[in-house]
Amino acid sequence: MNTLDADESTPLVPRHGIPPPVTDERGPLKKTLAIYLILACTLLERVAFYSIMVTLVLNLDSDELFHWQPRNSSIASFIFSGTSYISTLIFAVIGDAKLGRAITILVGFVLYVIGYILAVLITKTNINICARNTFNESDTPNTITIIQEPCASWILVTLIIIAIGAGAVQSNMAVFGADQVQQSDKPSRYFDKYIVVVNIGGIIATLGINFIQKDANHYFIGYLVALIILLIAAVLFSIGWRCYINVKPYDTVVSNCIPVVINAFQSWLQYKHNKRSISKYSTDASVTNSISDPFSLTEGEDSMGLNEQPKAFLDYAKIPNNGNFHDRIVNDVKSLGRALIVFSLLIPYWLVYHQARSVII
Repeated sequence: MNTLDADESTPLVPRHGIPPPVTDERGPLKKTLAIYLILACTLLERVAFYSIMVTLVLNLDSDELFHWQPRNSSIASFIFSGTSYISTLIFAVIGDAKLGRAITILVGFVLYVIGYILAVLITKTNINICARNTFNESDTPNTITIIQEPCASWILVTLIIIAIGAGAVQSNMAVFGADQVQQSDKPSRYFDKYIVVVNIGGIIATLGINFIQKDANHYFIGYLVALIILLIAAVLFSIGWRCYINVKPYDTVVSNCIPVVINAFQSWLQYKHNKRSISKYSTDASVTNSISDPFSLTEGEDSMGLNEQPKAFLDYAKIPNNGNFHDRIVNDVKSLGRALIVFSLLIPYWLVYHQARSVII
């Protein structure tokens, strides 16, 4: 009943945790416009993101501007990248379960723009928003912490704001674009185009911004161009608001992970308690009859037989095993765990990649 048959457009019984299908009443023009506006926004947003990503270490190391130590410049790059990745996960859950993807993207654009405004002000040499040339030649690189670097507080706050905004936009833009495609044969084509525009955005930023930022007096111009591009992306996204399909927020697998684990642990403790209780009374012959009486068992013992111990720990959270969650939700969480194992194999790759990009280059 929970699966769709070939001729069934809407399930007879809604599946728990899955949003009901949205009826697409848009015309062909609105459908096409929605997809291409999202792709255009993605292209422009990636240009803005890589504009700071590929030049961050070089700009901080520049003797003409900040004169940071290479080690601290690398740390700042790691802070920026790490914050971006963490915020991607957080805002993916927020977009799915709380605000909705469209609102989350707009919030991300607002933070993005604020961060880039600060970046332009900091790199503008004739605007003394912070003290840049505070480096003391008597200090050695090993004695200078990242907080002691010129403009450290302003730069770190700016990087964190930009990273949070980038995470909010990036984590929801791809899926939001897929929401606009209702035909089953179209999402794969959309994601092909999405990957293409992401890479084009990175290429434009790498070649274009490096060409603009020739010296310290032109650093702010590169970020100003990126800010303008980002504003255009936000405006384009807002223009297509009436063309979009907005899926209502719903509980996601990620948001169910902790509740499922907690409930599985509680049910496991109850199972162990019931098992010890029955073992204790079974050794006393005088209470054999009372043990065989079903009314002598507690509700937890009656609903979970000792001969039906779950095979996996998370199975304790299932309703048949005295848990609180449907089988599908628990199975989804278990599948997520297996996926995390696969994705964890990418950690060494990204460690080497960022080390090479921020230190060697």
